[in-house]
Amino acid sequence: MEETKEHKKKNRVAIILSIVILVLSLSIIINVISANINHKLPSVFGFSVSYVPTESMEPTISSDQYILSQSTSFDKVNVDDIIIYRSNTENRFIVHRVIEKYDDYLRTKGDNNPVADSEHITSDMICGKYLCTIGFLSIFSGGVNSTVVYVILVILFLILILTQGFSIYIKYKADKIKKQNELKNKQALDQLRAEIYKEELEKLKNKQKN
Repeated sequence: MEETKEHKKKNRVAIILSIVILVLSLSIIINVISANINHKLPSVFGFSVSYVPTESMEPTISSDQYILSQSTSFDKVNVDDIIIYRSNTENRFIVHRVIEKYDDYLRTKGDNNPVADSEHITSDMICGKYLCTIGFLSIFSGGVNSTVVYVILVILFLILILTQGFSIYIKYKADKIKKQNELKNKQALDQLRAEIYKEELEKLKNKQKN
């Protein structure tokens, strides 16, 4: 009995956890799509994935690579940090290294570029600070939109969760059917015993009369 209660408790926890992860995954997809529509860098818990199409940051970051960055502020950015910023003149995201920092703006430059960027990077343009290159995402190289990568990763994650949830549901239904069959068998056995007891009681009464 205790084992059955513990099993039910684990099933409930697993189902609740799957639902929470499902809702969280859907909210991430909505957040990513919304950021893309509003020309912002998609961010999940402060972390973002970006595609680097050019050779401007080689050898530190190769072209056709995806990188992981973390949201940051102007005050936390220092010289030699690699940042992602939204260029007002080129209307796109750029990943370059900070070479100079002033009171209200930064100067940046690609490691592989001969000259520094002409644009002054203000606090409202900063999207994040580079953390590392994500090697396994190189299979998406070739200009695939980062939103697509986010969505693909989340969908794969959802498939795993839904598969697990479906497996739990099937096991739950199987256990339920098994218990129902056990209950029916028990009821049938009890009924059979009652009928046998009744027959034996009738026989005993008939013997006493005779």
